[in-house]
Amino acid sequence: MRMKKTWLSYVLWLFVSAGAVILFTVYLSGISTGMTGANPNAVLGLACAGIAAAAIIWFLGHKIAETWGSRVLQDIRYRKTFELLCVTGILAAAVFYRVSIVSLMDVLKDSAYYEMAMIKSSGGVPQIAHGASYFYTVILSFVLSLSGNYMTAGVYLQLLLQVLSLLLLYLGTRLLAGRTEAICAMAIMAFLPEYAHRVCELTPEVFYFFLFSAGLCITGLCATGLRGKKKGGGSDAIFAITGLYIGMMGYLDAFGFTLLLFIGGLYVKEWMDGKDGLERRSRKNRRKPAIFPFLLCLSGMALMLLFLTGWDAVLSGSSWKSIWETWGNVSSAGGGFRFPAGPDRNMAAGAILCFGGLLGGIGFFFHRQQKQDVWILFLMAAAIWDMLPAGKAGYHIFTAFAWAVLAGLGIASMGIDKGEEAVKISVPELVLEDMDKMAEEEEKPSVKLIENPLPLPKKHVRREMDYDRIVEWEKMKFDVPVEETDDFDF
Repeated sequence: MRMKKTWLSYVLWLFVSAGAVILFTVYLSGISTGMTGANPNAVLGLACAGIAAAAIIWFLGHKIAETWGSRVLQDIRYRKTFELLCVTGILAAAVFYRVSIVSLMDVLKDSAYYEMAMIKSSGGVPQIAHGASYFYTVILSFVLSLSGNYMTAGVYLQLLLQVLSLLLLYLGTRLLAGRTEAICAMAIMAFLPEYAHRVCELTPEVFYFFLFSAGLCITGLCATGLRGKKKGGGSDAIFAITGLYIGMMGYLDAFGFTLLLFIGGLYVKEWMDGKDGLERRSRKNRRKPAIFPFLLCLSGMALMLLFLTGWDAVLSGSSWKSIWETWGNVSSAGGGFRFPAGPDRNMAAGAILCFGGLLGGIGFFFHRQQKQDVWILFLMAAAIWDMLPAGKAGYHIFTAFAWAVLAGLGIASMGIDKGEEAVKISVPELVLEDMDKMAEEEEKPSVKLIENPLPLPKKHVRREMDYDRIVEWEKMKFDVPVEETDDFDF
């Protein structure tokens, strides 16, 4: 989702850069407390050294990518093979890491949902107002019914949800941000302690994060659909499906509406591309931004939300108004407030993520185009949801994921921007709207002939043979008589 920088881009990135510096200092302070004590000068020195190191590493990485990156991965087959090996290796390592965590587990960290999902003689799953929590409890109860209330079955359900989430996050981030960003974000989430240790907590946060990952992947397909429309293909059905899915996510938990940020980012990019086309293209060849797919997405979201609330009202026997009031009460902040959390509770992991964010800040100011706006807005939304807190589920995983993508953007910013290379070799702009005819002629390729390097044939000139001296007629006879018996021997 590469687009031009705007004034909002600079405001957002300055805000996130400041937050990354502050959190980086806090994490370094926690790490250095055991070594230097609570010495503010030492902490400030470490923070300055970290910022300087980020700048040096970015420039060194940029130089290495410029010199060797295109040579090593020049062939598209090598790039795809390398990408496949990275994704497969990360998934295998993530499974091994989580299995090792499960093997060291003694008891569950949170057994509330396990007790509600246990198969009992008294009845089934209790009614829970929060949609995501209720459906997670139903799924967990089904798994426990197959295993005979075996606690480890629920743990392996969490493990399966996490591994599938990693794969879906990779696919969605690849479509919305890029290949390098997707691999980096996937690797960070695979080994992030804050996320990996959730396999020992039977809570709906991992389940809802899995649903969010699927929604991110579907939203990425919308970006592919827009690119297909520019080439004369594409379909609006994917936007309708995305709208229905966002409506379902919003019904389960209001945080699902944050997927609209990515849909809005796609529309802004489409609008900016269309506005840029007004200056570059002639009146006949202008392409207006496609607003119908986005309206279709919003309509699908509203219809799904109305359908699910109406279905809930019919099954529960409550009025539609009471269902909406219950949904609003569950999704509201309820007057609570929490201090904003960092990327991870682990000091080293949090410092690494903030360091990646600093790399992204440096790359933002050294590239003409940017991809960060929508991810920064998503980070702000996740942080606000986690601070209030709005809803009943935990949202710290979403905050960590946003920081992971920003770190991936920072690492990828050290490479060569293909979009900027295309700008450097692009054809001259077509100007003036009232010169449509001339513009169309200029767009057609013209044939240029080179000068013939061979000499051309000279024109024939008739000449008469004449001399200054007059020769007598007797001397003009050149016939010599030869005898018949002469054999020309001398």
